[in-house]
Amino acid sequence: MDMVFIYILIALFFIVDVVVIFYIIASIIGFARFGVPYVKANPKAVEKILELADIKPGDSIYDLGAGNGQFIIKADKDYSARAVGFEKSIWPYLMAKFNIWRKKSKARIYYKDFLKEDLGHARVLIAFLMPKPCACLRAKLDKELKPGVTVFSYAFQLKDWRSGNVKERIIKDKEFPSWIYVYQRTVGSEQQDRK
Repeated sequence: MDMVFIYILIALFFIVDVVVIFYIIASIIGFARFGVPYVKANPKAVEKILELADIKPGDSIYDLGAGNGQFIIKADKDYSARAVGFEKSIWPYLMAKFNIWRKKSKARIYYKDFLKEDLGHARVLIAFLMPKPCACLRAKLDKELKPGVTVFSYAFQLKDWRSGNVKERIIKDKEFPSWIYVYQRTVGSEQQDRK
């Protein structure tokens, strides 16, 4: 009986090791291919961002680089939002699909590049991206987002998007280590963009 227990423990350790190794390799491949490693956001930061977003039932929430789906699942379950995520790295995408199924969420995750998708229907947009992908967003956000849309960037600033028609706030909380950058297009932005 003791040997069976030992074999079960060895098998469990082996499985955990394989999963951890696969996770590390997938993160390295994701970083090499897309410039963004998979890093799970701090759960307290997720709560804070969604709280600050002032989400009403039915609001469209888009998560760019949705990772394991934690933002969109929480937005759906706790706020009844129409939550959509875009992820182009296979391992986090599969984790998100599994988490959505496991938590019986109505959130949707797409294995797509958010730069090729229409973001114009979002009321709240969330990004936890590295500086390089953040830099690619400005033209897309200027073209597609309506005035009043709020963009939350966790940990990294959207430096190129601080134009005259975008307000920026920075939030730092003792509960989590990274800053939250909040951007909001002001009314009249569309007219300024067309000039």
